[in-house]
Amino acid sequence: MTSTAPTARFAGLDGMRAIAVTLVVVYHLFPPHVLPGGFLGVDVFFVISGFLITSLLLREHTATGRVALGRFWQRRARRLLPALAVVVAVCSALAWLIGGDVLVDLDAQVLGAATFSYNWVSIGGGGGYFAAATPELFRNFWSLAVEEQFYLVWPLVFPLFLLLPRAWARIAAAFALAAGSAAWMGVVVSSGGDLTRAYFGTDTHAFGLLLGVGLAFLLAPLSRARWADSRAARRLTGAAGALAVAGLVALT
Repeated sequence: MTSTAPTARFAGLDGMRAIAVTLVVVYHLFPPHVLPGGFLGVDVFFVISGFLITSLLLREHTATGRVALGRFWQRRARRLLPALAVVVAVCSALAWLIGGDVLVDLDAQVLGAATFSYNWVSIGGGGGYFAAATPELFRNFWSLAVEEQFYLVWPLVFPLFLLLPRAWARIAAAFALAAGSAAWMGVVVSSGGDLTRAYFGTDTHAFGLLLGVGLAFLLAPLSRARWADSRAARRLTGAAGALAVAGLVALT
């Protein structure tokens, strides 16, 4: 018999994701002067993803004593691959019809999108995220690539965190790795490195995902369905959500 992990839904995170998407869309549609910090929506998404995936893994491990990696990756594939295939196929077909600059390096872009390695393909090909004149049809797939690489690697590393005997040690390890990733981005930029390398690199831009991992370990009791449905949990998450929105507004 296979036991299933109890589910807990943090409805407020849906609102945060909607805000994050709106910020990113506005940032790209209008000059940065409108929302100069709109790009932070990407990092909000990363934090939420790190939190949700780690919470899911924790619940499954608590309920069953293990993590079924095959089923985990199958769920991610069913969730993402159909939509990805449609978007890439339709956009590529339209690009061939339009022709011109949108066809520049299209084969490499499709390869990067299809293999969830777009960030590294773009870095290797000299693509520039901050160069508006450089046409890249699937440029924004870089963030999906970083997330998918996290989905692939993190479930394999997750059991190592569980070997740490104390919850505070797991939290500290996650936050330390997040700080290390952010610091590494700073080193790349301050040393005169390519800004796209700093922004696209999985190693340099993993801090949001790792912050989400640390928060999942920190708030593990809230991931239990019974506690998540309690009045105290709703008050706590409501207050935390209000603070998060206020901080995001202030930064953008």
